[in-house]
Amino acid sequence: VQYDRLADRWVLSQFAFNPGFAANAQCFAVSTTNNPLGTYFLYQYNFGTELPDYGKIGMWNDAYYVSYNMFNNGSTFSGGRACAYDRAAMLAGAASPVTVCFNSTSRFSFLPADIDGTTMPTDTTRGGLLVSWDWPFLAAGPYTMQITRLKPDFVTPANSTINNGYGGAAFSFVPFVLPASDLAACNDSGNNCVPQSGTTQLLDTLGSRHMYRLVYRNRGGVDSLIITQTVDAGAGSRADLRWFEIRNPLNNPADPNVSKRPFLYQNSTYQPEATRHRWMSSAAMNKYGDILIGYSTSGTATNPAIAVAGRSQADAINTLQAEQIAHAGTGSQTTTLSRWGDYSTMQVDPVDDMTFWYINQYIGANGTFNWRTRIVSYRFPTTTATVSGDFNTVGNWTNGLPSSTVSGIVPSGTTLTVNAPTTVANLDVQSGATVTMNANLNVTGALTLGTSINTSSSTLGLGCLATVSGASSSIFVNGNVKKDFCSPGGFSFPVGENGYTPVDVSVTTLTTNPSSLTVKSFDATLGGFNPAQSLSRNWQIDETGDLTATLSFTYLPSDVNGTESNYRVWRREGSGVITNMCPAGPCVTSPMLGPVAGVTTFSRWTGANLTLAPSAADISVSGRVLTANGQGVRNARVVLSDLSGNSRTTVTSAFGYYRFDDVAAGGSYTVSVISKRYGFSPRLISPTDDIADVDFTADPQLRP
Repeated sequence: VQYDRLADRWVLSQFAFNPGFAANAQCFAVSTTNNPLGTYFLYQYNFGTELPDYGKIGMWNDAYYVSYNMFNNGSTFSGGRACAYDRAAMLAGAASPVTVCFNSTSRFSFLPADIDGTTMPTDTTRGGLLVSWDWPFLAAGPYTMQITRLKPDFVTPANSTINNGYGGAAFSFVPFVLPASDLAACNDSGNNCVPQSGTTQLLDTLGSRHMYRLVYRNRGGVDSLIITQTVDAGAGSRADLRWFEIRNPLNNPADPNVSKRPFLYQNSTYQPEATRHRWMSSAAMNKYGDILIGYSTSGTATNPAIAVAGRSQADAINTLQAEQIAHAGTGSQTTTLSRWGDYSTMQVDPVDDMTFWYINQYIGANGTFNWRTRIVSYRFPTTTATVSGDFNTVGNWTNGLPSSTVSGIVPSGTTLTVNAPTTVANLDVQSGATVTMNANLNVTGALTLGTSINTSSSTLGLGCLATVSGASSSIFVNGNVKKDFCSPGGFSFPVGENGYTPVDVSVTTLTTNPSSLTVKSFDATLGGFNPAQSLSRNWQIDETGDLTATLSFTYLPSDVNGTESNYRVWRREGSGVITNMCPAGPCVTSPMLGPVAGVTTFSRWTGANLTLAPSAADISVSGRVLTANGQGVRNARVVLSDLSGNSRTTVTSAFGYYRFDDVAAGGSYTVSVISKRYGFSPRLISPTDDIADVDFTADPQLRP
């Protein structure tokens, strides 16, 4: 039973055969509405004398993908088969929806990708994704995980393809060579090695194949595959849980930008203690990137039980948290039957996209064919803001303060103000919510943006494992975004000012671990450039540590002045040294500057024509807004206006500090303060260099 999240429908599938396997088929039922107890469209696909054994189904945007192990007359292996069924036609109740299938005698137990969440895959043009591994066909390792794309053409089925997705030969794949420890559980001794309490009967691990499901999720462009299997990490008698997260799984394996290629992001073998075996696993990922894996566990002193282990997006890479026993078994499987089910399933509740549901089997008392089913539910620690106010006030949250282990949700209509430096695991700022920063805020896991955040003079920090989703043309971070890097890899800084203008960074070398980059976007022409031949946009990048990166800058069409096709990427160090970072020619693919590779010095960046016209260097204007007794005034609006009436506004920090960057030197400006509680006299300044003491003290004689 599967739920098609993209269509809000239910899909059931079951194979059918007669006693002599002379007739074999796969049956489908697709609900006509979102009511699982309502009516269904029914379909039957016949396979003649071949039994479609061990069927696995995956929900995708263009088809329902199903894999089988085929057996002639139910006994002789005739190949691993991957099929695509016409999803649109089945949802519409068409009379004879088309199916496209490919068969390979050298591939075993394809596993189709299955979507978690409702965000479409990052690539919807190359069909569905399937994974297999070559252990059954090799006498010794290393073994290879194989990612294959099936692209169906339901109008002209002969045009359908199965390959690596990028023009490879039939049945070509994207390879991932697995560690030498990845042996099928029991090392080819029939897969039977799991002991049970009270009996000598061993259970089958099905270690020769990956376990259901192959989970796919797109979190704002961070797309991942999660897959599990049972391996033998011991000496031929061990069953242990192994899990993998592959990122960029739909991308070109030959992409010139190495950080864009599919890569193994994390993996490990989970063995929290050595007395019990772990097998029959299934995983899922929620909208924050938290992973939960369920499995069966048993040992010589324990009956088969159901357990789970999870990883928060904020946890250390390659790790799972402590094992939780979801249900302790009260019986063992006796007599000579070794098979223990075929698979279990972990799913994410579509209502909140956070709650995990897990289904597995157990036995209530010693016996055979007396299995029972257990359904359990888990959720990672989360707290929700219920009252507007201080982010750090525990009474404003349902389940204690957000912390490095507790995720925070700021719902619509709620305004939270960060008044002290704060670190949280995952942070979900939902549409209609507001987060005001008077102090630094650090997110170590997943940042979900449903609305924009203005950091003012503070910094929004993102840890080494942090990801960002939800950024768009109207949702971004206005201010300083700092990202830590603990390994090479890519990241898109979700920055903007009067428009979303992200900076894409691919760290290629990490000399100091960790290192970080802080990025801010400015809606202004950078000093030293002709405004008629340059972007009305520039970016400040500051480095902590030592790294080498490739940079790309996205700008708005309204930022373009002059001849866009002649733009180069320019870096300005301090207020004087300007460097053309694309000396060989234009470096622009509208609306993006770059990529510029091998960058080790950062500072200010913009795009402009090759010919530069000198102008006054930019400076900064800063100061402090104070009460009459010298206390800093927070959230006061400071306005900087030139003689032509153009003005810019910023907001004071928790201690009354403010700052304006990119102020043209030599001009005359009026600086004024607007406060609900205090009155201030404006000041006229004509700075020629950075000025840091434009302070204001409240005048008791002036009313706001």
